[in-house]
Amino acid sequence: MSTADGIGGTVSRGYGGAPLVAQRWRAEFASPGGCGGHRNGKILHVDVHLLAKRPDLIHPLAEIRWREWGGEPGLVHLSDWVRCAEQEAGHHELPVTFVAVDEAGDVLGGVGLAPYDLEECRDRSPWIIGMIVRADLRGRGVGQALVDHLERWAVGRGVERMWVATDG
Repeated sequence: MSTADGIGGTVSRGYGGAPLVAQRWRAEFASPGGCGGHRNGKILHVDVHLLAKRPDLIHPLAEIRWREWGGEPGLVHLSDWVRCAEQEAGHHELPVTFVAVDEAGDVLGGVGLAPYDLEECRDRSPWIIGMIVRADLRGRGVGQALVDHLERWAVGRGVERMWVATDG
């Protein structure tokens, strides 16, 4: 994978021209130190779902984003974040959002893909948006599972390049 820092960076991987299609992806990750994932040292199981197929996950995902980024202009209240998640819950067309859940069904994080993220960058598409992992689970592979799933979904639909904005 190659990445570039700053606005307009790209994320790309070569797949030899063969598209990969993944409807549902499951991963198991152990936390650093070899003692297993979360919940009493057990391996962390991550299921990744298309938000459009799991509208029950909209509110929990919105709450994670609101707790992390709640002070953004226009997105101050939890209801603003719920509305935003609903708008990013496309099924076949962008924007789409994927949500990671554990075995108990608790939302661990999410990531989306949209036609553009920043108005001044509309000439580049699509953009990775809204990447978030619950603070207590960072560094345990949840984000990697989300990005891997998003990437497989995009490649399966002919996307060759995705853009991401960073604070670089």
